[in-house]
Amino acid sequence: MSEKLTIGFLPLVDACLPILARELGFAEEEGLDLDLTRDVTWATVLDRLLYGHTDAAHMLAPLAIATTMGIGRPPQPLAAPFVLGLNGNAITLRTELADAVCPDPVLGDPAAVGAALAKHAQMAAANGRKLRFGVVHRHSSHNYMLRYWLSACGIRPDVDIEIVTVAPPFTADALESGEIDGSCVGEPWNSVAVDRGAGRIVLATAQIWRRGVEKVLAVKEARLAERAEAVEGLIRAMRQAGKWFVDPANRCSAAAILARPEYLDGSAQVIGRAIAD
Repeated sequence: MSEKLTIGFLPLVDACLPILARELGFAEEEGLDLDLTRDVTWATVLDRLLYGHTDAAHMLAPLAIATTMGIGRPPQPLAAPFVLGLNGNAITLRTELADAVCPDPVLGDPAAVGAALAKHAQMAAANGRKLRFGVVHRHSSHNYMLRYWLSACGIRPDVDIEIVTVAPPFTADALESGEIDGSCVGEPWNSVAVDRGAGRIVLATAQIWRRGVEKVLAVKEARLAERAEAVEGLIRAMRQAGKWFVDPANRCSAAAILARPEYLDGSAQVIGRAIAD
């Protein structure tokens, strides 16, 4: 008889390993029945985990650390027995701004793009409306990398520009509506913004901070102790899923699975492009 594990996730490409472990039968081979719960905000993913609605979660690495340290709420110790992804984010600017600070339709040089952006930030502030950037959570590598890059370019976060929280699935909407001028988010939401004409990718976060730990599998320490064998089986299943995922021959199949309504609910073509990049 299989053992059930409930895992929370956000619709992002780096949630692929538990999804593929379930869909390709690797979890079943370990005697596991994976029940995947999709949310749209990291706050909800975290709440489900902390209140016992899920056994594990696809989680921002800094958020797992902040939760364990008790930053912003009473501390609850979390374990991160598996890293789900490194880097994988990008900085996307609304199209007009991207064309002004990064004229060539390729990834720009971080220093050059930053220097040009600093001039536009200064002009925007002088006109009474600071540039506004969206990040997915205050405790996220997206927030830290964006702030690190802006500061290195002479732009003072929260002084020269504004930074707000926007859930990943809504970043393209926020760019399109003019609510934000730029975002730092994971795939496929940069590619979705490009596909809709709402923005253009100007930098990959790997250009700012190489091999930054992005997402982890987070488990409450008490739950990990209770269900250690099941979690070990999950890790083995995800390792197998990872080997399958990185094979270029499986790219189209992976994109088709992730595109399903219960997972990323998007275009397989756009998701496939994000995987290839």
